[in-house]
Amino acid sequence: MKKTLMTLLAVFVVVASFIAGCGGGSPEPKKEKPAIPAKICTTAGIGDTMDEWIKDYGKPNRDNGLTQNFQKDDFIVLFGDDKRALNITIQAEDMKAPEEYVKKMVPKDGKLVSEKKANSSVGLTIDKEYTSESLKLAIKSNLTGHYSVSEIRNPKTKSIISYVIDCTPTLQEIQKSKDAK
Repeated sequence: MKKTLMTLLAVFVVVASFIAGCGGGSPEPKKEKPAIPAKICTTAGIGDTMDEWIKDYGKPNRDNGLTQNFQKDDFIVLFGDDKRALNITIQAEDMKAPEEYVKKMVPKDGKLVSEKKANSSVGLTIDKEYTSESLKLAIKSNLTGHYSVSEIRNPKTKSIISYVIDCTPTLQEIQKSKDAK
């Protein structure tokens, strides 16, 4: 009888150990924030890191402190404190197909919100406003994920002078992001 009782007790201990080891009462893992990729555009573009710009276009050929120029001054880039591109000017006058660069330098998930045209002494300007969830994640102070693409044309010849891609946060967004910390 003692032998049977000892065997039952041993089986009970083994079964209890298996049940306890199954993790039945363990808490669910915490949901982590999605990782922010270093590159959110097809080629280094708006919201992408300085390292990605260097990988795609080489080291800046000019560093003006506030802006860096890449590819013989074709691209003038303003980087934020987190080393992500906030503003890009594409000097398009001497470029072939500058609009192809624009397509690759904006977030892959960008959605057009509005478009407007204006004439000025500088030239014809076409402004397009977009939003992007990936940009919203990449640029912490850009709370809405907005960015704009401006096409500037010569008023006489209508040829493209430059494109400006911008996601510089507004002062309100900067204050709200500081308050959220």
